[in-house]
Amino acid sequence: LEKANASARKLSIDDERKQSAQLSQKDKEIHALESRVKELEGMLKAKSGNDEISNQLQEKVSEMIEEQKEASKRESGLKAEKEQLEAEARELKDQLAGAEAKLKSAQGDMETKAKGYMEQMEEAKRGLEEMSHQLEEREAKMEVQLEMERKKLARAENEHKKEMREFAITKTKEIQAEMAKQMKVIEKKMLQAQEAYKEERILRIKYHNMIEDMKGKIRVYCRIRPMSKTEKKRGDELSAKADDKYTIAVSRSQRGKEARKEFSFDEVFGPTSQQDYVYENTANLIQSAYDGYNVCIFAYGQTGTGKTFTMYGEPGKEGIAPRAIETLYECVKNGSHTFESKVTCYMVELYKSALQDLLDKKGRTGKKLRITKNSQGTVEVQGAIIREAKDAKTLLKILDEGNRKRVTSSTNMNAGSSRSHLILSILIQNTNKRTGVS
Repeated sequence: LEKANASARKLSIDDERKQSAQLSQKDKEIHALESRVKELEGMLKAKSGNDEISNQLQEKVSEMIEEQKEASKRESGLKAEKEQLEAEARELKDQLAGAEAKLKSAQGDMETKAKGYMEQMEEAKRGLEEMSHQLEEREAKMEVQLEMERKKLARAENEHKKEMREFAITKTKEIQAEMAKQMKVIEKKMLQAQEAYKEERILRIKYHNMIEDMKGKIRVYCRIRPMSKTEKKRGDELSAKADDKYTIAVSRSQRGKEARKEFSFDEVFGPTSQQDYVYENTANLIQSAYDGYNVCIFAYGQTGTGKTFTMYGEPGKEGIAPRAIETLYECVKNGSHTFESKVTCYMVELYKSALQDLLDKKGRTGKKLRITKNSQGTVEVQGAIIREAKDAKTLLKILDEGNRKRVTSSTNMNAGSSRSHLILSILIQNTNKRTGVS
């Protein structure tokens, strides 16, 4: 309201000043025109003899009269505009007076309310001070009561500790006697369970290996290698085909006639057989090896028939040896609650009728190695370096190290043919954790 009041006063004063200046200017112009008319009329009278000059002066006088009329009209308009502005100024003054009255009324209401609020705050303050005083008195009383309860609790705690000590001495003796009795029962049950487990394990090993023996102590499998790109390009055909799961037929032309012979095996793997399928029948033999039986797996065939691929494979298509190593350590893990297992290995190759140690880092070619049979009937190579493998990863690393040292060369059948017989021997020693028997 104060801003509106100031704006209205300023507007009114500015308008009045402007109008006064305009009217003053117009009055000066009118007075100047009147003086000029009078001057021209005098000149006209003085020079009445000269008609031409008189006419010109008459025209100028007429023009001045017209200008005077226009000035009068403008003066009338300015007066009307002044009257309108004065009316607007009076209206603004009235509005300003009304706004000032409302402002005074509002200020009075606010002062009244503020006074009421102050009285309420004073009353609330007195109430809070009274409540604070009451709370202090109650807190003091409660502190006294709390101290009394603390003393009671301390006495009760001391009495309880004394009773607990007496109870603990008595109860401990009873518990120890009961535990000793239960331990004897548990030990007896454990011995019975161990004996039962031992009998069950012996039966499992017996039946497992009876089943393996029923399959044949010596088993012969045949795998037909798929043709290479070069063979396909030459237009070669397979000479051996699988008639069924156990039989292959070998065909060849002899004196213009087709000669056919059949051969039987424990199982025949065709050209499309995968590495994991070929390994399936081998997995059970690894369990037998872990149980203490001697197991030998070897591949036989002419150069380029895929022996190395079947036994060792390649990344993503691992052969029998890497898969057997993984299976062996699964057996070790499953039997770890009963046996402490130690797995060692050595790796040699037979090249030109001489044994070479593939794990000898010094690469000694003249090293003497002898093939013997130990007291347990296991064939072993004396003088070979034996490495311990704590896990499958370590044993696979040893296998890869030995493979890189093998003698290889190019043949008509295979550009990277292995030129030696490779022997990987894995030794498993299981020690019973309870009896210590290996």
